[in-house]
Amino acid sequence: MNIAGWKSNPEADPETWLWIGPRDSEQWNAAYQKAESTAGQIAFRANIEEALMRSCAPADRIIIAKQDSAEIATDRMQALRDAHPAAEFIRVTGVCCAADPAEVRLDPNGMVPWHQAVDRMVGPSNAATEESSDATDLPKSVGIIASQLVDAEILLDIAGSVGVTAFWFRSAQECTARNVDAFWWDDSVLNHSRPGDWTTSLESIRTLARPHAKHTWLVGLPNPKDIRLAKEAGMNHVLSKPVHVPALLNQLLGRVPSVAASARVAA
Repeated sequence: MNIAGWKSNPEADPETWLWIGPRDSEQWNAAYQKAESTAGQIAFRANIEEALMRSCAPADRIIIAKQDSAEIATDRMQALRDAHPAAEFIRVTGVCCAADPAEVRLDPNGMVPWHQAVDRMVGPSNAATEESSDATDLPKSVGIIASQLVDAEILLDIAGSVGVTAFWFRSAQECTARNVDAFWWDDSVLNHSRPGDWTTSLESIRTLARPHAKHTWLVGLPNPKDIRLAKEAGMNHVLSKPVHVPALLNQLLGRVPSVAASARVAA
């Protein structure tokens, strides 16, 4: 039986979800479509005020799509939590929404950049990650390409924390290591303003990388065009800065979302 105000999906997970904010533009549509096909029931509200005024059944998950950096009033958030006491909250940040790094550190699992949101739209039975069954597939080395040591330090620490050998290069032209399993490209080397550099840079290190090496672009506030061009150039993943440590660790440990076959990665 449908609950008033909810769109029912009887073949999906039995959870009920509430989506608050925009859903139709390019940056939101893929995540909303994934949420709609995953949840057993989903309701849409244009903003928090509408969500509070138009009451509905308590939700298991509430997704708030943030269009800009404006803070959500504390009393409004508390009212929403009171109305849905058991709900998990996920805030999806848009292109123009610069997340506060301190807030990300306090709640790293609750804040998701728009282009990585599809992978969070999974039900509870699929939410956990699974490890690769073949240890030979796991990267044993990673090349970190960043113009300054200050940009590379945290990436070197992440790789070292799980025993992966890491090499730092200031540019693709300086890369000398061979048979590297993965490359992390900082936007200090490849940025929005020079998309033509991506193809040239990736091609320049093809002979140094293993045949199936994965390339990840670490960038601040990417937009849909940036991501499309990066993928066309050969980037496998795009991750927003500040660096989300669990996302990079999952790459090194071979952990992928259990629904990865049906979900786009960071796009």
